[in-house]
Amino acid sequence: WQLEPNVGPVPSPVSMFVTGSVKFDSPHTTEDKWRKNLSWLDYSFLQAKKNNPKFIIVGSFDDVHERNAWIVADTANAKPGWQMRNIFGALDPNSYYKRVYDWVLKGKPAVIEGGLIRDGAYRLVSSDGRLLGVPDNRLADAKAVLKKSSETIDDYIWLYHLGSNEYKIIKLNAGLPLDANDSSVIINWDSESASQRWIVKKQNEKFIFINKANGLALDYSDSRIVLNPQNPALLSQRWSLAQIAVLPK
Repeated sequence: WQLEPNVGPVPSPVSMFVTGSVKFDSPHTTEDKWRKNLSWLDYSFLQAKKNNPKFIIVGSFDDVHERNAWIVADTANAKPGWQMRNIFGALDPNSYYKRVYDWVLKGKPAVIEGGLIRDGAYRLVSSDGRLLGVPDNRLADAKAVLKKSSETIDDYIWLYHLGSNEYKIIKLNAGLPLDANDSSVIINWDSESASQRWIVKKQNEKFIFINKANGLALDYSDSRIVLNPQNPALLSQRWSLAQIAVLPK
């Protein structure tokens, strides 16, 4: 009851499986490598809708003892990766249920309108054509880096607009958002922390991402993703987005 994080949803005209679960090293692994995120659920639904199979199977995570079914559930005391959180990173016993309900009965989930960027999956491209990535999707605290351009799911991020051009940036197949960590950027367990929120500005068809907690801009040095004081003249602080799939209006 999960999708391989390096593969994702498998196209089929007959049946497709969608889920919010991201799991590594099955069948036996440590609990920190089990996690879920609404972005993985939304991306899975988008791919299923695109292929229009006869059946869409909506799975939870594994079993209810892991507190990851898509029913209404209080997961406040569960492990970080097993907690149900909404797009803001807040604990929300209704978030998964509501998301599945909207996809199944309304055909799309609600979005917060008015942002510069539509909610969805993208590749985040630096000024020199490289992609933001993470060497190890399995681990919280893994540092973000720049890598050679490719078109694999391993290089996808997901953006959620939270209002006033403030966004969550989630490493899609890790199920973990980008988090400011001093002058570097890591993926970390989902939370409401300001360090996981990014204010987006547009400049000449490029985007600048400013961390809400420290006011520093997303930047790079060699292959390292870093945070530096805002400087609109720096090309390294200007990013492009290659769209993969976005939520419907």
